[in-house]
Amino acid sequence: MKRRDPSDFANSFPIGSAVRKIAAWKDQGATRIYLTSRRTPDEVQIVRDVLEKYHFPKGELLFRRAGEEYKDLAERELLDIIVEDDCESIGGEAEMTYPGSNPR
Repeated sequence: MKRRDPSDFANSFPIGSAVRKIAAWKDQGATRIYLTSRRTPDEVQIVRDVLEKYHFPKGELLFRRAGEEYKDLAERELLDIIVEDDCESIGGEAEMTYPGSNPR
């Protein structure tokens, strides 16, 4: 997802062919789980609304608990594959899921 204004989650929009790629994975039987940096119920709902607005394939939307980083969420959920953007708008690699994650 991309935002013109990093603090304006309601106006996020998909990058390139992201929706089409995720739909293709769905058609191949992949389970989709979306992760968000948002934590409050209202913010998480905005993300759900954006996913629906742009017709992302349905999937569970997970968010971090207090004190958790993305890597903690991924490890807690034991995700097999993680596809993420470069997190440029929120701090780059330091805010990404895979750096520092347990390889299991």
